[in-house]
This record gives sequence, C-alpha cells and structure tokens, in this order.
Amino acid sequence: DDDGSIEPNLFLYLGRVKFLHGHVLDAKKLLVKALDLAKRKEMLFTGKYHGQASQYLGEVEGFLGDFLQAQAHILEAIKIWDFQSILINETQETLEQKKRKAVAKMAYAQLFLETGNFAEAKAQLKQTEDLAQ
Repeated sequence: DDDGSIEPNLFLYLGRVKFLHGHVLDAKKLLVKALDLAKRKEMLFTGKYHGQASQYLGEVEGFLGDFLQAQAHILEAIKIWDFQSILINETQETLEQKKRKAVAKMAYAQLFLETGNFAEAKAQLKQTEDLAQ
C-alpha cells in the first residue's frame, strides 16, 4: 500500500465531503489518512494540508463527542497557522492565511460552546474578531 504519489489533499477533500454529507465515521478515516500523509510529506508546521487536516479532523471528533481529541487537533491547526505567520512576518500575512487562523479559532470556540464553557468560547471568538480587523 504505497501512498508515495498520493497527495494529502485528495483524502482531505474527500473526508470533508463525507462529513458534510453525514458520513462521519468515513470522514474521520479519510481525514486521519490525510493528516498522516501531510505529516510525512510536508515540513513540520509549514504545511497547508497538515493544518487543514488537523482542523477538519478536530471538527469531526467534536461532532462525535471526543472533545479532548478535537481540542488537540484544532490547537495543532492553530499552532501551524500561527507559526506560518511568524515565518512570513505578520505584516505580510495574506488574507487567506488570516482567514485560516480565524476559521480554526471559530472551530475551537465551537468546542467550548458545545461543552458549556461560554467564557472560553467568548474569549476565542474575541480573538477571531481581532484577526478580522
């Protein structure tokens, strides 16, 4: 089973589509595969697909009620986007990069809403609002 020529984005987008169509367990398997491939193919903390796969997997795990795993994966995505901002200098950060960070922070806030931690959800949403300015 050689995936050397398969790009992580294939599994990433298939997993996203499965999730959006309600096939949550299939989505999780595909996103785990995407994350594994991204970690093997991309430089640590610089890969676009690594961050996206971590975030989407976190959203699926949150949906399934596995909040600790969800939190870990979404935080990993946030760290990746933050690290990329530092690498390129935040003054040169593109709108697309700011959007990725904001979406990850909103997903993180959603986890806190689902667990009833409204104060932390509000704090995360405030950070998202700050990114939008």
